[in-house]
Amino acid sequence: MQLRPGDQVDVRLEFLTRGKQSKVGSKLVVESNDPQRPVVEFKVSGFVKRVMTWEPRGGLVIRSVGGEAGLVGRVHLKNQMKDPLKLQIIADAVPHVDFEFKEIEAGRVYDLIGRTNRPLSPGTFRGSLGLATGLTREPRVLMPVRVQILSVVNPVPGAIYLPSTSDQPTRRWVTINYYGKEKFRVTGAHCEHEGVQATIGAAAPPRGGMARVKPTPTALVRARVTLPRAGEIPREGLRIEFRTNDPQHPTCEVLVTTDRAAYDRVMYGDQVGAGASGGRSR
Repeated sequence: MQLRPGDQVDVRLEFLTRGKQSKVGSKLVVESNDPQRPVVEFKVSGFVKRVMTWEPRGGLVIRSVGGEAGLVGRVHLKNQMKDPLKLQIIADAVPHVDFEFKEIEAGRVYDLIGRTNRPLSPGTFRGSLGLATGLTREPRVLMPVRVQILSVVNPVPGAIYLPSTSDQPTRRWVTINYYGKEKFRVTGAHCEHEGVQATIGAAAPPRGGMARVKPTPTALVRARVTLPRAGEIPREGLRIEFRTNDPQHPTCEVLVTTDRAAYDRVMYGDQVGAGASGGRSR
């Protein structure tokens, strides 16, 4: 879009409220060739009133080291309308989790409980649960569901994305989260590309948010990684192997890629479906 001096234009914003509740915020970023203000940001804020709220806001999350059957996640639901809730599961696209409601206050407050029904390998699985509310304003709601099975040695991030425009070597941080019982050390790192180098720090106990998250790591190791230009990365990506002193978990890998889809699969897991459009109906 071109504007001559003195011209003006109206910009229409559309804020998608799916999955949002209570206070929300975002921003609009406008880039131009104006040498004085090449980037202008506009803050957007609002309040989304849903027929019900849920905590945690991210939906039902099951997070565990080890993927045995019977792992449990819970969401606390509260009715925001005068009419009573009549909750019912109408579509379930997470086949490895069984769900049930626990009534806390009839028509007002419920717990939604999810429980894994089979052993799962390390990885992240995402889906959604379609709920009927029995309310006119919002008769159907999609509840996000995420199952995250952690490895005993778990690198964060599990993948590093380099845009194809990255034409200079870059540096990134990788944190190795350890959930085992050894006096943990990362003993080295290896990659087939000679342009990948890693400087590894000493193990330290978790602090801040990582000390409160469940399950809590027993130790963290930070590594500063130097990466080559994007043009030097093969189509299948590069893999950095970190070696550890844990005899049961001697290595873990981080993918370096210019493929956004490959990055998303590692970082956000398998999308196992969307409750409104498929899955088990009830």
